[in-house]
Amino acid sequence: ENFMNSFGSMPQPELR
Repeated sequence: ENFMNSFGSMPQPELR
């Protein structure tokens, strides 16, 4: 869950 929080903080989500 911690990594997910990082995505929201980042300008571009690593998910894409």
